[in-house]
Amino acid sequence: MSKIYLILVSLAVLILLMIGLFKSSNESYKIAEDLSNVISDDIETTKSTHFLIIGSFLDRYNAEQFQETMSNLGYQTKILESDDGYYRIYIFSSIYKDDVYQFKDKYSSEIDKMWVYSLN
Repeated sequence: MSKIYLILVSLAVLILLMIGLFKSSNESYKIAEDLSNVISDDIETTKSTHFLIIGSFLDRYNAEQFQETMSNLGYQTKILESDDGYYRIYIFSSIYKDDVYQFKDKYSSEIDKMWVYSLN
């Protein structure tokens, strides 16, 4: 298959994921505002051991495209490269597992398909 075909298919998959991920754009912007108060670039991911994952990809390019899409929607996300070869997009991290689950519970009705990934 050609690279262009693979890129187009990847982008189509990302768009379909985004359609199913959010219930409405108004809710997305409300969540983005709340998240911007909680998430900042000051998060020390090297100390974090628990992550709230919103996407997982084997291909780094796809992960970066998804991250860019989320950024365009107003979300601050980061990429975690895991030992199993996946590039995981996370929206929240903490050294405390309970904090991640509380964050997940708070936004689970707004953001679909989030899950907790722990390094330990």
